[in-house]
Amino acid sequence: MADHDQTAIARLPLFIARGAARFGLDPDDLLRQAGFRETELNDPDARVAIAKLRRLWAVIAERVPDPAVGMLVAENRVMRDLGLVSYTVRLSGTLGEALRRLARYSQIVAEDLVVAVRRREDRAEVELQRAFLYEPVRPPVDFRLYALLSGIRIVMQRELSPLEAHFPYPAPADTATHRRLFRCPLRFEAKAPRLVLRGSDLDLPIATADPTLLGYLDRLAEQARQELSRDDSTADGVRRVLWQEMPGGNAAIGTVAARLGLSGRSLQRRLAEEGTSFKEVLDSFRRGLARRLLDQRDVAVYEVAYLLGYSDPSAFHRAFRRWHGESPRRFRVSRH
Repeated sequence: MADHDQTAIARLPLFIARGAARFGLDPDDLLRQAGFRETELNDPDARVAIAKLRRLWAVIAERVPDPAVGMLVAENRVMRDLGLVSYTVRLSGTLGEALRRLARYSQIVAEDLVVAVRRREDRAEVELQRAFLYEPVRPPVDFRLYALLSGIRIVMQRELSPLEAHFPYPAPADTATHRRLFRCPLRFEAKAPRLVLRGSDLDLPIATADPTLLGYLDRLAEQARQELSRDDSTADGVRRVLWQEMPGGNAAIGTVAARLGLSGRSLQRRLAEEGTSFKEVLDSFRRGLARRLLDQRDVAVYEVAYLLGYSDPSAFHRAFRRWHGESPRRFRVSRH
């Protein structure tokens, strides 16, 4: 995909502009100067051009003389403002699982962002790979790397310090903000932005949850499950496991069967005895939950696709047209 075609969630420029308010800047003015329209920012299904994000950073850098503006914009921001990504991280059991989910969903946030997680004996590396370099380079690099570390600290509820933080630019004359925020040895002129953690950090439990978002999604799932089955059948067990595993992309029959203590073949046999199949249970569960999720205006259509375990939103669109004869977006509009 060409750089100029890449997009990001509409929440991201809002997240950045509101963070810049700490410098006395008007977020709405910053967004207008960068070329964002109010209509696109208020649409939960909208995605915005990466080129506009570059302009937003340029506007902020022009108005804030502090070269550490990127990491300062990220300081004190709340992760749940990033929607699905925040939800999937908070749903995780350990930091390693959370980071793997972040890697899976990172390009939902911005298509130029690829997160790579590597564990090497007693070290774990979390690298932010990019399709191109921003201009100016430093603010968005600092923003992304510190937002990552800040998010880790929030969900862990502990002041975790990396072993190292790597930055892909020459060492600045003043590193006071770097040292205050990262609290670890700093490495400059690196190949890519990267946090180096202890390998054992990946096994630490996630301490937080989003009771509002997680609570209503759990209620939606339970409503769908109860409507689809009124007994404690094998199909009912499959539905319970599906909701736990789908957001992580683990809706395969092998994963579900293992969670139920069965082989894939045994699970299919038991479902056949109940007059159904794994494919039919998965399809009906997704269909029922999709309608409820689309009624939630703060969850974008493409986020619904990933919550339902689709690796590609286009596959969800095709399935939804098969179920209802119209697109998910048209369905949503007709309900409001």
